[in-house]
Amino acid sequence: MVLQRWAPFTDARRFEYALNRLWRDSDVRNGESASWRLPLDVAQDADNIVVKATVPGFKPEDIKAGIENNVLTINAETPSEAQGEETEYLLRERRTGSYQRSIRLPDTVDADKAESTYDNGVLTITVPKQEEKKARQIEIKVA
Repeated sequence: MVLQRWAPFTDARRFEYALNRLWRDSDVRNGESASWRLPLDVAQDADNIVVKATVPGFKPEDIKAGIENNVLTINAETPSEAQGEETEYLLRERRTGSYQRSIRLPDTVDADKAESTYDNGVLTITVPKQEEKKARQIEIKVA
């Protein structure tokens, strides 16, 4: 006979862990997996906020970006491939359809002067900060 430690809540913890993983890995707003979101990097320096989005395989004309009320929205769409009746997929992981990603920018940006470039699957959007709202150094005087 083998003695085992009795842990009455083990199954409940496993269930809770699985449920938390499900909620964490899904986008509650539209039910899609968060892994389908456009990955972003957002950085800032003294003069600009730079947003880089990975959008490989898209033509520049299939990507739209805009700023409204300090919210940057990037849309990209890939058309679905026509599949004939003779086509039977053994594995299909490439996603087709539309992608969207929105982020709120700080109030210090000048959205009218935003610029973008697209190179090797990376969309770079540079939004300059407003001159009058940039952080300023205060000179410390000795009394």
